[in-house]
Amino acid sequence: MAIVLGFNAPNSKHFCSWCLCTKENIGNKHKVCVIEKTMDQIKLKLPPGHVKSPLLQMIPLSHYVPNELHIMLRIWDRLWDLVLQELKTQNQFNDLARAKILAKMRRILISFNFWQEQGTQNWSYTSLMGEDKEKMGLYRPKDVTPYMHVLVHHLPEFMEQHQKFGLSAFSCAFVEKKNHDQVSAFF
Repeated sequence: MAIVLGFNAPNSKHFCSWCLCTKENIGNKHKVCVIEKTMDQIKLKLPPGHVKSPLLQMIPLSHYVPNELHIMLRIWDRLWDLVLQELKTQNQFNDLARAKILAKMRRILISFNFWQEQGTQNWSYTSLMGEDKEKMGLYRPKDVTPYMHVLVHHLPEFMEQHQKFGLSAFSCAFVEKKNHDQVSAFF
């Protein structure tokens, strides 16, 4: 979506496709961010964060609905990374902690492993896939990501605006599932 909208990147100072929130304000829970950009404004003068004109200028910005599957997967990735980082920071990422995590993962039927990279002290772990991420539970991070910003500030607006369709109408979960099934069948 960033490419189609001529947007710089989600890690830039102005990261949001729909509002003018900056990295400095992303964690400010008192700031209300609403969809404030329009395609007409973007066509006239590129707002901060946009580096090129949008490719599909005939589609109103309010019709560029974020994919809820993509948002949730990115948030789960971030939350799980924060859990492991916190264990490492508190020097609790040891054999006992890894064994407990593996036991819990087995209990909820998730295929998961840790392994130490050869010749280093670094530990790697199995990347979790879609449904596995949903089984794990939630960890509240201190850092808000652009995906979390969109989830909290803009998805409610899109849900209200497009309520006759429902948010699941904009999900790519079915496409991802089809891709996964086809790749699994051939490889």
